[in-house]
Amino acid sequence: MDVLDYGTGSMRNAVYLAQEGFSVYAADLPEQVERLRNCPALMHVERLLATDELPRSNLNVDLVLSESIQSEKGFKLSAFAPWTYLGVSWRLQGDFSISQLQK
Repeated sequence: MDVLDYGTGSMRNAVYLAQEGFSVYAADLPEQVERLRNCPALMHVERLLATDELPRSNLNVDLVLSESIQSEKGFKLSAFAPWTYLGVSWRLQGDFSISQLQK
């Protein structure tokens, strides 16, 4: 199962999920991604992306994990998630109950 850790921060969740056998992609704001570029945890993820790369990345995942997003002064959600304005054109199909989520 492919997972996107959206707002990866320190990559704690991304590393855990990778160690559990998931294929993990991590994304965060460009400034955080730059701080993570030499992080040893990168060896656990498939790819680290800045949020502004996501719309053109053609990334296709089964699950998006977003634990928390902390805003700073002047923060706009559109800067973090440019695809949020897709609205009704971005729809998920399927049964997402816990019993269906498996490795």
